[in-house]
Amino acid sequence: MSVARPAVPSEPRRVEVLERDRRPVIVAGERVEEVLEFWVVQSGWWTERPVNRRYWELVTIRGRRVVVFCDIETGGWYTQAA
Repeated sequence: MSVARPAVPSEPRRVEVLERDRRPVIVAGERVEEVLEFWVVQSGWWTERPVNRRYWELVTIRGRRVVVFCDIETGGWYTQAA
């Protein structure tokens, strides 16, 4: 019998995002049609590599569902697939 292993997220990939009022409006050249969810992750502050990110789950004008995050420390935007 095989046991399913939990999914490990891939490494984040840089993505070009145009934002307005700290909210993404264009992601990888596609206009954002709808914001489904927004959340903040702040963890690992006790380590050498703390995580401080704003996440957005979005739907683009083409109907593509995408999750992006902004690294609050650097201002860089990323996408990460499961």
